[in-house]
Amino acid sequence: MGASRKSLPGQVLADPATGRPRPAPQRDAATTAVSVLAAAQGVWCLRVHDVAATLEAVQVTARWGAEAAAAAWAGEVQPR
Repeated sequence: MGASRKSLPGQVLADPATGRPRPAPQRDAATTAVSVLAAAQGVWCLRVHDVAATLEAVQVTARWGAEAAAAAWAGEVQPR
């Protein structure tokens, strides 16, 4: 999946006053968020500009999810 700096994050983060999309070089945080969501849904390949930041974000999210699931199975967290 290639969400890196694409127009969707630019539109989502458009300037409220002008409606202009956020410039591509300023979309890295949004790209990381989209990439993490995609990875959590099973996307196995991501095209990104900031590989290190994306990798760390995906690793943290995966760890968080695994630990939350383990805690739920152990009865430490009550399901909603």
